[in-house]
Amino acid sequence: MSDAAPNIPREEFLALFQDVAVSITSSLSLEETLELIVRRTAQAFDVWECDLFEYSPETDSMTGSAMWTRESSEADEEWLGSSVALADWPIYRVSLERGLIVEEYVDDPDLDEPSRIIMRQWGESAVLTAPLKYREQTLGFLSLVDKTPGRRFTPEDCAALLDLAVPVAIAVHNARMYRRQEEHARHLTSLADASRAITSSVVLEDVLELVTERAGMALGSSQCMIYEYDAERDATISRALYEKPGCEDPEYEGLGTVYALDEYPSDRAILEGRRIVEEHLSDSDIFDDSRASMDRFGEKSCLTAPVYYGDEPLGTLVLIETEHERRFTPQEVELVQALAEQAAIAIYNARLFRKQELQNQRLVTLAEVSRAISASLNAEEVLTRVCSAVGAFFFDAPTEAEVWLRAGRGYVPFGAKLKGDGDAMPRTPDKLVTQMIRKREPMQNGDSRRGRRLVVPLVVNRFIEGYLDVRCRRRSRLTDDEMQVTEILVGHAAVALENAQNYGKLESMYLETVRALAAAIEAKDHYTAEHGDMLANMAIAVGRRLGLDEDALRDVQYAAVLHDIGKIGVPGHILNKPDKLTDEEFALMAEHTIIGERIISHIDYLAPIAGIIRSAHERWDGRGYPDKLSAEQIPPASRILLVCDAYHAMTSDRPYRKAMPEDVALEELRRNAGAQFDPEVVDAFLDVWPQFDGSELATGPTRRAHALVN
Repeated sequence: MSDAAPNIPREEFLALFQDVAVSITSSLSLEETLELIVRRTAQAFDVWECDLFEYSPETDSMTGSAMWTRESSEADEEWLGSSVALADWPIYRVSLERGLIVEEYVDDPDLDEPSRIIMRQWGESAVLTAPLKYREQTLGFLSLVDKTPGRRFTPEDCAALLDLAVPVAIAVHNARMYRRQEEHARHLTSLADASRAITSSVVLEDVLELVTERAGMALGSSQCMIYEYDAERDATISRALYEKPGCEDPEYEGLGTVYALDEYPSDRAILEGRRIVEEHLSDSDIFDDSRASMDRFGEKSCLTAPVYYGDEPLGTLVLIETEHERRFTPQEVELVQALAEQAAIAIYNARLFRKQELQNQRLVTLAEVSRAISASLNAEEVLTRVCSAVGAFFFDAPTEAEVWLRAGRGYVPFGAKLKGDGDAMPRTPDKLVTQMIRKREPMQNGDSRRGRRLVVPLVVNRFIEGYLDVRCRRRSRLTDDEMQVTEILVGHAAVALENAQNYGKLESMYLETVRALAAAIEAKDHYTAEHGDMLANMAIAVGRRLGLDEDALRDVQYAAVLHDIGKIGVPGHILNKPDKLTDEEFALMAEHTIIGERIISHIDYLAPIAGIIRSAHERWDGRGYPDKLSAEQIPPASRILLVCDAYHAMTSDRPYRKAMPEDVALEELRRNAGAQFDPEVVDAFLDVWPQFDGSELATGPTRRAHALVN
């Protein structure tokens, strides 16, 4: 230590040295040590301010590490932790390279202009800077700043500051070494935690959340984010975010937000270049999209690492500083690279798990569709399930699927075909469908803008009866596995259609059998045969209006045709008597519902309608026969038959009277609603009555069966 320090009382100077020496041996906290040094130094030298910079040779930059000033401002607080390139401060370069103390005076005509501008900006009149060197290694700079006009530092001041720089450098070195050990321990802990997270969970969001938290805390960053790369969308998706307390971003758009790489060329360059990129708002050569993003979100520095598994790009890991610009050290960059590799493993494992889940889901769906086919003869229901299943398979992109069935030389949607909708206009096969028909195999086309389209032939009894049309909003071609599963589903659809066709043919055969039974009645009562056909047409229309399903409509149809089958057991002279029946004759006539039930119950496929036939003459008010049932006790089909039977009887010529006018018969139905008839059934009959010109009434199987067998 030199003897010259005339501007500082020797006792004060010795006390300053003692404080620095004590800080070296008593504290390993770099921040505490530096705060003590700058405060005591400023007071000892009687200056306005004392600054301490740490120098990083890796980035050739200085970082403001400690400051004491008589009047602190918001700008001073922002200065702490900020980094500046040494190239922007040439006077410090001289001090670094020559190991000399540097004096700057704002009124010195020889002062370089950039330094003068900075001093004037901060209101400084004199600055004295000494390098902090430890074993030929420059650790930083200690600067005295004064705002007193005309202030000049003496040679003794310079010598004293150089003397003080020695123990200060030792203090910085010791604390920095301890900080590096702590940092290294944090880095190892972060890597260990990330590794444990990867092995303990397959939930991608949970693993990446822990990785971002450990990275952000280990490096002391304001924010850390991980984005997953989606090749299908050519975009990155926000998957995890860590925000240091006090650094929350109110404008953050949320996890799951998709960022198209066409709008973020800087991210594309990082992914394609496979190198870590460090950006600062003050840099002049960063991408425009990076600068716009940093300006918008108040970011000062950004370190982005590509996330790769082998040669497969999986995303990016991003560290952000919002408080000040930061130059990351090689050790910090190395940690970020290691954490990016951990994130890559997590994303890769999660994708494998997702793929396996999808395969399991597809197997479950196949099993469900198979069960649906075996449990249902409703082709529309099964085909709807098949289309829904195909749409669910391509979970990563919106998908629509529809079955088209042959209609003449074109194709119509399966719903229109199965419902017998004759108004549906057939669609002429386009080029892709024509290729599919010619080759009898699935065909696909599409591009990155429109997505993919797949058509799969639906083969029934060796003939192409239709096709499945799949439209998927994704860029890449459908895989062989996806096409194979789709073909299996279409095969199920073909089986469902074939089963439904066979069922329709069988139902037609049953109906013919029913008509043969009804013909037996005609031998005794000609009215009964015609009456059964017309009654069936009306009853189906009313039942459909009331929302009965196809199975219930079939029962209504059969019951309408056969509801008078029991008249076989009634003497012919009673059936065709031109006069009103006596009480004894009516009692014999009323037996026909019980006789009909007895006949039908012995035929297995007609047994379900036996109860409908028995109750076909029960009244809503309970005054009917044979069981005096009332209201909801009467089967719905029987209530329908009673209304239709009454209307047709009133509007038909009988041996004992002429037919009523239709308007009179309708008024009779209205008048007796709630007494003889179910009011709801009467309302439905009145609604569909205008259709009874025959144009809307099918003659034969129900509409579904009629569509399938034709």
